Amino acid sequence: MNDSLVNWCIDTPLAPLEIQVSNNGITKATFVKKFLQSGEVVSPSIEAHILSVKQWIEAYFMKKDLPMLEFDLASLTTFHRQVLRQLCKIQIGMTVSYSDLAHLCSRPKAARAVGSVMARNPIGLMIPCHRVVQKNGSIGAYSGLKGPKTKKLLLAFESQNSSFNEFMSR
Repeated sequence: MNDSLVNWCIDTPLAPLEIQVSNNGITKATFVKKFLQSGEVVSPSIEAHILSVKQWIEAYFMKKDLPMLEFDLASLTTFHRQVLRQLCKIQIGMTVSYSDLAHLCSRPKAARAVGSVMARNPIGLMIPCHRVVQKNGSIGAYSGLKGPKTKKLLLAFESQNSSFNEFMSR
């Protein structure tokens, strides 16, 4: 049962979020254009991971304390996992440059490699690649739904003191 993967779709105020979970945690999270049919829950641990994502999404968009999530990053390289772990330390409302993130990983010359990791981040939003910007402060690229437009929206929302619905009604 350790190899079980379940795809699940969760509605969010921004767009439907398709997640993939294993018994060990979240393996993938991607915004999609339309709500997709969810798979069948095959274990209590998978059910618990799905529930934790739902709770995280609700807390994120309401600007409440975020519950802990478990990620299953076993299929990624050591460097990729290291970058994503460092990225998880970047607080809501803050940004970091690709080169600063490389420094945090003790790889000061790896800014381009960090950019490649961001482009292939399998767990968007929850592992906040949208908080990584260019050294000059410009937004840069974003591989999520609607590209840099979504990145800009998420950064603006995170820097405001309001829920997502209040933020969007402005």
